Amino acid sequence: MPATVNRGFETTCFLLTEGKDDAGFFRGLIKARNLGEFDVRPNYEMCGQGGNTGFSLAMRASESQTGFDRIRHTVLIADNDSDPEGSFAEIKRQVREAAQQPNAPEWAIIEKPYEKAEGSPCVTSVMLPSIAAEGSLETLIWPVVEETYPELAQDISQTLTRSGAIGWPISKRDKARMRMFIASRVRRDPALPLSQLWGFAPELIPLESPVFDPICEFLAQCHD
Repeated sequence: MPATVNRGFETTCFLLTEGKDDAGFFRGLIKARNLGEFDVRPNYEMCGQGGNTGFSLAMRASESQTGFDRIRHTVLIADNDSDPEGSFAEIKRQVREAAQQPNAPEWAIIEKPYEKAEGSPCVTSVMLPSIAAEGSLETLIWPVVEETYPELAQDISQTLTRSGAIGWPISKRDKARMRMFIASRVRRDPALPLSQLWGFAPELIPLESPVFDPICEFLAQCHD
């Protein structure tokens, strides 16, 4: 397991994400929308294990970070992929697992996505692209790409249709779409990871789009 970094917590709100791409997006969104102070970190940074199976380990690793006692609200951000109900159930299972460890803090046990569970700290899960929809972060973003770059988006979808990738599972399909979009628009670095897009070319995808309003409204309430 790679070594993790203890850089401490300086805020009361902690966003723990499934992957680096999610962390990059939420950092960019919070900054663009002036949503306040959040500590945003991917599972991998906390415990060396990424993906939607890393939340329990990452939560337990966060407990030893300097300043953890400042945290009042932890938000877990994960993809629904092709099974929204099953994906949420897995996140819920991991929260229970973390809470049942010896000497664990009183992690709140989530019952529904986007519903704040009271505890010490409180816990909420955000499932992407929305509560019951299949897909991922890329599924959330793609309609904004379609609206902003309609001809390019159509070309990309046609290419996926010709290649057969249009029939892939929705998360993989939309990751392919976003990969093609970035490669065609970022001349300086066509291989730029989505996680770095918001720092490298923040103007490429308008974060003021109404598509992101529901998530922004939720985040704005996290400090309450």
